[in-house]
Amino acid sequence: SFLVGIKNTEKAKNRAIERSENEDNDALNLAWFNQQHPETVQMLSEDGLQLKASFIRQPQPTKHTVIMAHGYHHARRQMIPYAKIFYELGYNVLMPDARSHGESEGNLIGFGWLDRRDYVRWVQRAVMLTNADEKIVLMGISMG
Repeated sequence: SFLVGIKNTEKAKNRAIERSENEDNDALNLAWFNQQHPETVQMLSEDGLQLKASFIRQPQPTKHTVIMAHGYHHARRQMIPYAKIFYELGYNVLMPDARSHGESEGNLIGFGWLDRRDYVRWVQRAVMLTNADEKIVLMGISMG
């Protein structure tokens, strides 16, 4: 069972978004990301939190998708350099903001315990975005 978590605030979540854009990326990576016209995808967690992600779809159908998990006190844009690599390898890319991070709802960070079921749902969501035969890769850094 879950006993302890760390509170997060909207101010800290906004700082994390800025850090993920400004410290984890350079202008070329951000330009590449924006040129892909990522779709914003939303999902409801089991406990009713609205979670958000960016989805970059390959121009030609593929059966490979990577789901990327960012680190503690960061946001999904931290994963842009890795997304670019996987995209160039032919993968669709799904980059969620973990609960209580970035644009996702919540204010309690559970260091993966609360997120574990969210990622099962993200896998299901990725299949809905693509096809039932999808091969899913999960990739994370730090807390992700």
